[in-house]
Amino acid sequence: MEITAVYSSGRTEVVTDYTYAPNRELTTADNAMTITYGGKTVALPITVSSGSQGGGSQKQTITVTFTLMGDSKHGDNGEVHTLKNRTLETWIARTSVTVDKNAYVIDVIAKALSMAGIPYENGGNYISSVRGLEEFDNGGNSGWMYTLNGSHPDLGVEEQRVKQGDNIVFHYTDDYTKEQGSENWNSGSSSSSGTTTTPTTPANPVPDKTMPFTDVKSNDWYYQSVQYAYDNGLFSGVSHDSFAPGDSMDRSMLVTVLHSLDGKPAAGKGGFTDVADGAWYANAVAWAAEHGIVSGVSDSAFAPNGAITREQLAVMLYRYAQYKGYDVSKTADLSGYADQGSISDWAAQAVQWACGSGLMTGRSANSLAPAGTLTRAEAATMLKAFCENVKK
Repeated sequence: MEITAVYSSGRTEVVTDYTYAPNRELTTADNAMTITYGGKTVALPITVSSGSQGGGSQKQTITVTFTLMGDSKHGDNGEVHTLKNRTLETWIARTSVTVDKNAYVIDVIAKALSMAGIPYENGGNYISSVRGLEEFDNGGNSGWMYTLNGSHPDLGVEEQRVKQGDNIVFHYTDDYTKEQGSENWNSGSSSSSGTTTTPTTPANPVPDKTMPFTDVKSNDWYYQSVQYAYDNGLFSGVSHDSFAPGDSMDRSMLVTVLHSLDGKPAAGKGGFTDVADGAWYANAVAWAAEHGIVSGVSDSAFAPNGAITREQLAVMLYRYAQYKGYDVSKTADLSGYADQGSISDWAAQAVQWACGSGLMTGRSANSLAPAGTLTRAEAATMLKAFCENVKK
């Protein structure tokens, strides 16, 4: 891959000493790539076309339309916002999404949300959280549902196939019993109290904790850590069936994880010009900055899409532990690592603590790689260790 740097003077130069993520074979599910050169990281939108299969036949795709309708998190305060009464917020306006011809609703949702940079949690045939808005946040009957061509299907998101031209509206509801078609979800019973039968989508599912990620194998060193992250909702995959363990983690995602660990408290405005008020990570960034857990890359910029290094996560966890009053007294002798001298001065104490607390180990027997770009597998491993060894 050839990368050309364009300087403010107008000079251009083909560069070779750059890093990029994802550093693997790309798939049609990939829609962005980050390039790091000279200490700067940029995110670029990409489109991966289907390649030739076998004897030269082109992989077949279909195009559907998708809309995401969300809601504010207002609790069970008497307000009832539903798709039927048109009181929801438009989070993704109607857009076209191209998927494999054998795709399911979950594939459309995963691709559309990934393209928009919106995080979600898949509880197994059911999406339990989108952009921090979770099932039951607005009452006992609230949660995420979808319509297919105007109707709520009986099948869950991992069961319902889609076809060319389908229209999917994925939406939150404060009360699924008040949605269009709900009168058909109840059936009589010989019991005096009656039996309620609801579609798979709005029902309260028992999460299937079997990981759907095809790129995480049981013999991978990070398998248990990814399983922990998945089971505990720390962060989700990059698509329905891909975790991308070797990809980098960005700053907005990590502050969102820590904000979630703290119970998602409200915060003021962060003051960063590159964090929009309505961004899904805005409250987490403001909270992290307010408590000194993370700072911007400048007085006015946070760089939400910037990649995190290993020592930077150590610092974030150290500061979060201080904020929560956890034990930060442990330390480790790092003299066995040949690159210990490359640890930044501002990160040295946090890295020693992270190593001493079992959160961080070397990438090899004699290399700590403090400035190495943090991978999603490493993030899952460090967060698992933090929750088990440090968090009270």
